[in-house]
Amino acid sequence: IENGVEKPENIKINESVFDEEKLNLLYIGSLEFSKGIYKIFELLKLAKARRLNIKMNFIGEWRHKNEKLIIDKYVEEYRLKNYYIDYGIKLNDKKWEIFKNCAILLHPTYWDGVPYSILEAMGVGLVIISTNIGGIPDTIEKGKNGTILEHNTAEDIFDAVNYYFKNREVMKEISRRNIQKFQERYSKDIFLKNMENWLNL
Repeated sequence: IENGVEKPENIKINESVFDEEKLNLLYIGSLEFSKGIYKIFELLKLAKARRLNIKMNFIGEWRHKNEKLIIDKYVEEYRLKNYYIDYGIKLNDKKWEIFKNCAILLHPTYWDGVPYSILEAMGVGLVIISTNIGGIPDTIEKGKNGTILEHNTAEDIFDAVNYYFKNREVMKEISRRNIQKFQERYSKDIFLKNMENWLNL
């Protein structure tokens, strides 16, 4: 039975995010290198060098102090403070408000099942960029729901983000497709119906 996620019915992405000069990306979850956080900061370094106008929005908590120290030094060395916002932990309306104002969920993880963050992002209408790990490729169909990275490198992530930056109409199509897929497969009501059917077998 596929996961079901509870999402407020009235929460949907602001489609204007796809037309903004600066493209807002989102990461939500545990801030740790095993989830690809270091790769995201390498992406920001590339974006700065190549003048790609993006901003990362982080929701979550650092799991390892030593990893945060490494990132702090990296940010200082390459002067990346203007390329991201670290919101810390946000819940309920505050969390969804950040979701609504981003265009892409970036989740370059090295280990996972089917992350709730991906399902939540689909439900709101974000484009997904993630890795070929666990159940992610069963959830994200390449080209239809976003991008599954062939290699989890900063260059590959940059190429994926740059593609969407240059193809805004593609993002709008994926956004609508993701909302529909969420409603058909991952909403709380669908999950409960699937559970009821399974229990009645």
